Amino acid sequence: MVLAASSGCCLQTDTGAMATSAATGTSTGSAAGGTTGATGSIDSGCVPNADSFQPCFDDAVCGCGQWCVYDSFLGWGPGVCERVCTTNADCPNAASLCSSLTIPVNAANVGSTCAVNGCADGGGPGDACDADGSGEVGTCVPFAQLEQSFAREVCLPNGTATACTEGSNNDDPFSDVADAAQANGLAEDAGLLFEPQPRVPADFCGAGRACYAPLGVPGEQGTCEKLCAWPEDGGGSSCETPAVCVTQAEFELWWGFCLPCGASSSDGGPAANFNVPSDCCESNCAFSAAGALGLCVPTRN
Repeated sequence: MVLAASSGCCLQTDTGAMATSAATGTSTGSAAGGTTGATGSIDSGCVPNADSFQPCFDDAVCGCGQWCVYDSFLGWGPGVCERVCTTNADCPNAASLCSSLTIPVNAANVGSTCAVNGCADGGGPGDACDADGSGEVGTCVPFAQLEQSFAREVCLPNGTATACTEGSNNDDPFSDVADAAQANGLAEDAGLLFEPQPRVPADFCGAGRACYAPLGVPGEQGTCEKLCAWPEDGGGSSCETPAVCVTQAEFELWWGFCLPCGASSSDGGPAANFNVPSDCCESNCAFSAAGALGLCVPTRN
């Protein structure tokens, strides 16, 4: 899969200590349960029926029953709209848990929100994680960030699917990119969780796997393939020979899928695209004019 570079720029924030605290916290599966007695206005000037996890600077752009918060999983501003909760049962999105570790933009808001269930430090693509805050084993799935090169993974429940549809939930690492393409403004850079995303086992791949289809076109039918870390000694799941860890995005070389290596045109078909030489069967490649993506080529004599 080759992901074209986006022309958008990285989000920056000047939110002071609140943003700094958000960036250094954690909203992983350990933040289960939440707190009771949330205070603050959750229905003043809200947007009826608005999805959660939209970018925001204040509560007014969020849906009713949501707050604008800094979520430590994202680690930058602006905030995102998250549903107010008291327990995990209040969080219908399979990629979120009720957490008191988010920081509301409005200091009058005191309580918990349905935060992104990010994988804890040390988890790699395809590794196991806590999917519901009480020990249910899930899978760490890369969270594509367009031009961002830092690692982010969301913990998703393991399911029963062997086939999948690109862009239908975060089991596809590029689903947030596909969803953002339908939004506007800052949404393209925020990397949104897919909405809705209920806990339906048939919608999610099995342990260690995620949704793959060449080119990652939303709506395209794909298969559940094993995730891997590249280079292979960098943590995360590894591949079994003859499969290799094929990277999927030129700005995110730290993860991939276990797939057959890319063939050159000398093998009787079109040359495969590559991000790094090891994606090619002959570990040889011809770079594009931009010096990034290219084609697999025969070994030089």
